[in-house]
Amino acid sequence: MLSRIIQLLQVTNFPFSTPPEATAMVEAVHCLKALEALDGNGRLTPLGKAMAHYPISPRHSRMILTVIQIMKKVASYARANLVLGYAVAAAAALSLSNPFVIQFEGSYPRNDDVERDERSGTLNSVKTMDKQEKWRKKKPNETSKMSSVKFYNPSSDAQTIAHALQCFELSTSPVEFCNENALHLKTMEEMSKLRKLLLQLIFHQNVKCGFEQDFSRTHDSGGCRTSLEGFLQ
Repeated sequence: MLSRIIQLLQVTNFPFSTPPEATAMVEAVHCLKALEALDGNGRLTPLGKAMAHYPISPRHSRMILTVIQIMKKVASYARANLVLGYAVAAAAALSLSNPFVIQFEGSYPRNDDVERDERSGTLNSVKTMDKQEKWRKKKPNETSKMSSVKFYNPSSDAQTIAHALQCFELSTSPVEFCNENALHLKTMEEMSKLRKLLLQLIFHQNVKCGFEQDFSRTHDSGGCRTSLEGFLQ
């Protein structure tokens, strides 16, 4: 997208520090054409310019802009901003790795093995405790088992993660919330920042950037607040 925006005649002329494979570039162009970001001649379309405004995958930015276009056609729909809020939260969720911490059940040291090792002098009590502690950290507890179920949304994995994001932002202690629900704290923090940034771009910068009316939303009637409160009830 960036190579098209700066109006290079040939993408192969772009001074990449590590040039991608030619087949990858061809596939990328095909993808952008399928998303209608490029026209048949490879030129950036108005939709493509709007997509490039968002610091996320073209697929995800296209999703947000499609929702904006649909909501403009049903201006009387009272929950239009709420629907857009769902889309933005889903786009943020899809843009980062799965935040649910995968825990693997380890093999707990058997008592007879520990006793045998202690008799042979290969393990002292401290090493035995360390081994047992590592096993306890690996063994999934009931909270982590139920974490994804608690936030589960049958419509999509993205909405499941978006629900977890909602609860994360509303929690009084994000660190404790992530520990209790087996969520990766850093990922959740980055996801929350991205969601808020996307909303700011939608409501506060579209007009300044000269977007066509079809791809901009110039006011916030309350459904897309900076907080996720009320989004996924």
